[in-house]
Amino acid sequence: MARRYYSSIAAQTTLSAGVDSSTATIPVTAVSGWPSSFPYTLLIDKDTVNEEIVSVTGRTGTTLTVTRGVDGSSGVAHSAGANVQHGVSARDFNEPNDFINGTGVVTTALIADSSVTSAKIADGTIVNADVNASAAIAQSKIASLTTDLAAKFPLNVATSPQTASYILDIEDAQNVVEMNVGSANTLTIPPNSSVAYPVGTSIFVVQTGAGQTTIVPGSGVTINSFLGLKIIGRWAGCTLIKRATNTWVAVGGLVA
Repeated sequence: MARRYYSSIAAQTTLSAGVDSSTATIPVTAVSGWPSSFPYTLLIDKDTVNEEIVSVTGRTGTTLTVTRGVDGSSGVAHSAGANVQHGVSARDFNEPNDFINGTGVVTTALIADSSVTSAKIADGTIVNADVNASAAIAQSKIASLTTDLAAKFPLNVATSPQTASYILDIEDAQNVVEMNVGSANTLTIPPNSSVAYPVGTSIFVVQTGAGQTTIVPGSGVTINSFLGLKIIGRWAGCTLIKRATNTWVAVGGLVA
């Protein structure tokens, strides 16, 4: 639905020459008071058997460019002198009623720039599919993004210092365990039934004491390593990565 233009002072006129049923240009004797913007509606031979509604899409002097037979009317031939007047037709009343009844279609051409504000958009009506992949939304515009990511991938790694042999706890996930023990000691990876780390969990182990730390599997746990499961010495360490329910891999400074 395109906007149409109107004038309250448009004077009636007549065709200055006859036209057939299909020509797209019609000559009139005057255009006094008619709209200066397009399109607008004209009625030719109104209230006769030859009545036709046309849309004027352009004008040069008194020659009009038109779309013939609109709004349910048909293109018919008209004689010179036929009455021509600016007016309205059924569509001018039907279209507003469609919006009143909730059946009208609002196109982008009908929406003024900056007229749609957040106050006009109901909460929850815009979903992921409505956002174009190239929208390039700034991270600062996404509420709680940093907090949510930090909850999944902690930005501050915590350190858990131990002074004796130790069994890993759920709080050790993605953190550092320091084994500060003066004699030989063990660090045990518990079975999934005891501590259900998500697959992909990483735990960093550092031997800070003089006692050698050995990584030990709990009941039913398998630990894969290239050489062995003993940290090679003080200030060395390894990373433990969970690969399956009860399967881990140990990588880093380890010996048999």
